[in-house]
Amino acid sequence: MTRSSWPNILLCLALLGAETAPAATRRAPGGGDNQQQHLLQQLQQQNADLQQEKAALTQERDGLKAQLAKLTGEKDAAQTAIQRAKDNATALAGRINDLQGKQTHIQTEQHATQEQLQAALAESKRLNGKIADLDRQQATCVADNHKLYQLNVEILDQYRKKSVTDSLLQREPLTGIKSVEIQNIIQKYRDANDAQRLPD
Repeated sequence: MTRSSWPNILLCLALLGAETAPAATRRAPGGGDNQQQHLLQQLQQQNADLQQEKAALTQERDGLKAQLAKLTGEKDAAQTAIQRAKDNATALAGRINDLQGKQTHIQTEQHATQEQLQAALAESKRLNGKIADLDRQQATCVADNHKLYQLNVEILDQYRKKSVTDSLLQREPLTGIKSVEIQNIIQKYRDANDAQRLPD
């Protein structure tokens, strides 16, 4: 039974009391008006109480409606914020994927660059070794050239010191002693020249 049906019930009771009042009046002369008035006052008091309770309930209902509207607005705002956060998270995830792809590409390039650098260092080491070999060969060539120069100076000096007598003795057919001596000198210088010859 709802609170809004109470006034109707009380009204029915009042009418029922009004119908039974003449019989009570017949039984008790002069007492019916007091009972009806008392009953009417009770009904009016109950009606006033019900109206007051109804007003309080209406006020409470309006407050709940306002609170519900506020909560609905907050819920909508929260859902909007959640959706915005989801969109931001999706965008960030895409950005992270892009950055990871770039990082992988950079790492691949870095690995290739390191390999190229190692190859270049190995080639540089090989070339430095070759340069060192060439430097040693050059030093050897310079030393051999100096020796060859000294040998040529000696040969020219020997040729300059050669006299006519030496030339005649070289052609002397009997003993051939001077010829052998000259041949030994020539062989000596030839061996020295061969020692200074660079390999092909």
